[in-house]
Amino acid sequence: EYDQRLGGDRLAYLGIGHVKIFNADAVVVYSDDRAKVGDSAADSDLVRQALRGRVDSKTTFGLDHNGRGAKMLEVFVPFRDPGQAGIKAVFEVYLPYAPVETQIRKDTRDLILLIVVAATLGWLALFKIVAEASKSLRRQAAENRHQARFDTLTELPNRRSLQEAVERALPTVADDRLAAFLLIDLDHFKEVNDTLGHEYGDRLLQEVAVRLSYLMRPTDTLARLGGDEFAVLIPNVPSRETARRRAQEIHAALNLPVDLTSLSVVVGASIGIAIAPDDGTGMDALQARRRRHVRGQEHRRPGARVHVGPRSLQP
Repeated sequence: EYDQRLGGDRLAYLGIGHVKIFNADAVVVYSDDRAKVGDSAADSDLVRQALRGRVDSKTTFGLDHNGRGAKMLEVFVPFRDPGQAGIKAVFEVYLPYAPVETQIRKDTRDLILLIVVAATLGWLALFKIVAEASKSLRRQAAENRHQARFDTLTELPNRRSLQEAVERALPTVADDRLAAFLLIDLDHFKEVNDTLGHEYGDRLLQEVAVRLSYLMRPTDTLARLGGDEFAVLIPNVPSRETARRRAQEIHAALNLPVDLTSLSVVVGASIGIAIAPDDGTGMDALQARRRRHVRGQEHRRPGARVHVGPRSLQP
């Protein structure tokens, strides 16, 4: 009945090369090669798997529907009778492998393209993560370098930066060109800090830093040493009198009221001057001397004071 309904032409139209039908005992009950009818395939793993209900296949070499040798796909398909339980037969069909191979190649190309795209996107994502991490590390390193050299409250150079500036300035000192060092102590900062609170004290220091910055020249170095102490390094000073005039400019500026939004305060300052190389090359002695001077003068009068005398220059 199968042979009559399909026939060779119908098989050729479907691209089917050969067909076999096995019964439930794995015996060939139909084959387009009638000599194989009655053969047993009980030792065939693929037939046994099909009799258990599994569709399976393998590649082989055989004759296509045109009788030419070609690579074929041998497919085993179980057949169930809707009215009965179990597998009634197994169809063994030889199909041309070329369309399957073409589809496999296409799927392989698509898979490779997908892998390449996924890998590219993965590398891009990884590169972005690494770039962001590197950028964050560079930003953090720059912030660390900045914090190591600058005062966080006033953004002025700190003692370390001032030390480096002094070391750079001293070798350039000549007979006709000196280096001046000004050490500035705010006279009444402690009273402001204790009376009005640390918030006002911090704002006062920031305003003083801004006011001093306006008086600086490009070659000057203004630094905050800590607390209420500031320092100015002035390279290439022609004389002590020039350094004195610069100190008087600073003293006059600091003797003006400082506006802290709701009130104004006048703190004044004491300024010590040292000239290199005449007064030495160290700043610690100058600081100690200025502290003794301030303690001896701080209760005598308000306002700014200028103190001039031989001191040392290096931090």
